Formats: sequence, C-alpha cells, structure tokens
Amino acid sequence: MNKRLVIQIEINPAELFLNRHYQQLCTIVASLGYQIELYADLIISTDVSGMISECPTIDEAAVPCITIDKLSSPKHLINYLVQLLTINELKQIQPTKQALIDYHSRFKLLLLAYSQPEYRKIGPYVAQLQAVTEETLQIYKKKLLTIFALGSSKQNHSNVVQHLQGYFRPYLNAQQKQQLVEQIEAFRQGQLSLLVVINQLNDYLALYPNDYLRQQYYLTGYRDILQHSYLILEDSAHVE
Repeated sequence: MNKRLVIQIEINPAELFLNRHYQQLCTIVASLGYQIELYADLIISTDVSGMISECPTIDEAAVPCITIDKLSSPKHLINYLVQLLTINELKQIQPTKQALIDYHSRFKLLLLAYSQPEYRKIGPYVAQLQAVTEETLQIYKKKLLTIFALGSSKQNHSNVVQHLQGYFRPYLNAQQKQQLVEQIEAFRQGQLSLLVVINQLNDYLALYPNDYLRQQYYLTGYRDILQHSYLILEDSAHVE
C-alpha cells in the first residue's frame, strides 16, 4: 500500500512548518506509518523529520483540504485524518465492481457515523453500477468526501456502537451486557471516550469472532486513528 498521504492546508507556506498543529498532524501520520506530501502552489513533499523533495503534480480537487484554524481542533483534525486514510485506501483498489463493493462494505459503519441519510444514498449507487472505471472511482471518491465533510456526531457514533452491541448480545452474560450499556451511555454523556467503547467491542470480537465485523474499518483503522491521536493531541476531550 502507498504510505504517502497528499494533503492541502490553507495557510501561508512560510508559516506552515512552524505551526504547532501541523507538526501534530505530521507526528500522528508518522505514528500511523505514513508520510505526508504537501500540495501547495509549490508542490513539495515532507515527512515528520523535515525532509523535502519534489512530488508529482496532482488534481487539486481530489485532495482533501483543511484550513489551519480547523487543524487546531482535535475533532476536525481527526476527521481530516479519516479523509486522508480512507481516500488513500480507495486509491489502492482495482477499477472493478467487486473491488469497490468490498471497499464499500469495509467502510459501512464509518459512513454511518457521519450521516445515515447519505449512507443510504451511496450504497444503492454502488449496487446499481454495471461496471467500474477510474472515472467511476473518482465519482465515488467525491461522494465519500461529501459525506466526510459533514463531520461525525456523538449521536451517530452512539447509534453505530449500539448497532454493534446487537451483534454480541446473544453471547454476552448479564454483567457484560450491563457493562457495555453503561459504557455507551457514559460516552453519550461525554464521560467516556469513544476509543474505550471501541476497544471493548474489539475485546468481545476476539472472544466471539464475526467475519463481517472483523473487516470493518470502524473497529480497526478508525480505532487506530483515535488511539494515536489521543496520545499526541494536547486536548482530546472534545474529539467526538
């Protein structure tokens, strides 16, 4: 997989490399095993160590963009990381219908955390495709970015983890069921981080395997984004 993420940030390039929030972004990206390629008027490439080199010209509209003000918000920064990493994975798939169906299936729960109405639109779009081309993938990518631009919400995340709770209900004892209910409610009330709930769900997934859940990005890649971001960000109290 390509481990270089192309980004756009609206800021004076002369100020960018001294900006604390950009440095945090670089650190999180590096901790996730990626490097950054910065798209600007001068196309350059940089990794967390400050190495700079030229990189190929790209389609500006296809690159997720963020303002430096939003980059200072933990919630917006994590949302930006989600866009970068999901789009990077999309770039790796072959232009076939089965490849797109498999990709879309992996990201269903993540999309639900952003917008249920838009999730219900993009699924039928994929299903009705007769064939998939590079142009089709670009259209799908724009639909993804439209959904991510809406931002996730605590209510939507609560709905997703409650949906996941349903998968494990037949296997959990009364104490485990009650613990999970309390954790979800604590998250809803802002008393517990989403990462704790997702980690608990992953613990149950290890005990009670489910092939569909095992391949869900929400429980793997998104969890990793949260985990690495929480470790580096100075204020992650209002991420969700």
